[in-house]
Amino acid sequence: MLEAQQYVLPNKLFVAVRYTNSSNDTDGINGEDTLKRNQLGAGFWINERTLRKAEFDDQDEEANSGGQVGGGFDGFITEISTRYLFSLTDRIPRYSAISEGCDRTSQTTDFLIDQR
Repeated sequence: MLEAQQYVLPNKLFVAVRYTNSSNDTDGINGEDTLKRNQLGAGFWINERTLRKAEFDDQDEEANSGGQVGGGFDGFITEISTRYLFSLTDRIPRYSAISEGCDRTSQTTDFLIDQR
């Protein structure tokens, strides 16, 4: 796979291209096992969490390839996605622990299985 992406407007608008070529190496599969895909797309960040993308895909797929379409696909795809930003450390309470035989107190924000 080869892929390139370039922002046209910093942190706002980007263009991207991708070329994929794969074959199915499963035992018992002989011939007609390749998949080739070319993609040209663009994305626009509506805000810091919402991305709108559009792309054109040209996919050639043989009968025994690892693809899921069967026979290939040429067309436009659009997508809108949202990412959720949160910190696990904000949701995990801090605990003080005194080690046995030691008078040192430590703070931790790791995942805790035993909260004694």
